[in-house]
Amino acid sequence: MNREQILSVYQQGPEAVAQLVEKLLRRIEQQENTIHQLQARVEQLEAHTKKQD
Repeated sequence: MNREQILSVYQQGPEAVAQLVEKLLRRIEQQENTIHQLQARVEQLEAHTKKQD
């Protein structure tokens, strides 16, 4: 999203801004969940690799 698009949302009023922020917060939450899953997977793989040493 570029600056012009952000300003367009702003000009649409508080409800549009709130919807955008909520959308972005959901996206951040999804990314955090993915990161946690990937971190757990890396830990599993590292533990498995250490067992083979």
